[in-house]
Amino acid sequence: MKKAAAVLCMFIAAGITASAFAADEVPAGSLSVQTVEATVSVQPQVAQQTSILEQQQTSQPAEQYVETETSQAQPNQQPDENLQPNQSATEEAAAAAENKEKTKKDERIHPYIRADAGLTYTAFDVKYQDVTKELTGLQAMYNFGAGIKYKKGRFELAYHKRATMSDFLFFLINTNAWVENNAVMANVFYDYVSLKYFALYIGGGAGVNMWNSEFKTLGTKYTDNGTSFIGGIYLGASINTPIGFSIDFGVDYFYVNEPLMNSFVPKIGARLTF
Repeated sequence: MKKAAAVLCMFIAAGITASAFAADEVPAGSLSVQTVEATVSVQPQVAQQTSILEQQQTSQPAEQYVETETSQAQPNQQPDENLQPNQSATEEAAAAAENKEKTKKDERIHPYIRADAGLTYTAFDVKYQDVTKELTGLQAMYNFGAGIKYKKGRFELAYHKRATMSDFLFFLINTNAWVENNAVMANVFYDYVSLKYFALYIGGGAGVNMWNSEFKTLGTKYTDNGTSFIGGIYLGASINTPIGFSIDFGVDYFYVNEPLMNSFVPKIGARLTF
């Protein structure tokens, strides 16, 4: 009986000990399970954040590389884009320099010389024995001038000569006449159209005319001379060359008060500008 009580006590003591040990182990086990569950639940979030960071780190260098490559390509393309403006600026500068040189050249005073000749048919008066007789005939004209050109204007002094002979018909009736005019004139011209190789001009002039006349009728010769006024109006065109040589075409009108003469003379001439 005592042995049985002792064994029973031992079993009871062993059970208490086992229950105490179990009480101590259960919380530890439950803690480990909770920790494992927390760890398992955290791992996917960590993995997801890690993958996002890796994607950001992977994408950022690529974007930076593209941006860097683009920024490096832009300076290389910049000269190509600026090539045309620079070329245009150079051309504009060259054109401006050329225009400046041309303007400078046009604003200088250029001396020149010219000569022209013309032929016309005109009427003229002759006097003999206090009688004035009107005749007609061929008239040849010559001009020699020297002057200066400034911009579109020209000023010159010219020697003007005209010789007029009556018609051959008057020889048949034993009547003929001859008149010579020698004049010194001051002339002014203006190019109202002025291009590089072409110009249209208008002008006028006046001077002193010295004349000689000879009249024959019925075998008798009468001569006369004197000084008179001469005036002229000029209209024409010029064909110019880069070397300063010009060809002039035009019509000159001259008025002489004694012997009275109104003449329209077509002409052609040459001018050399220095």
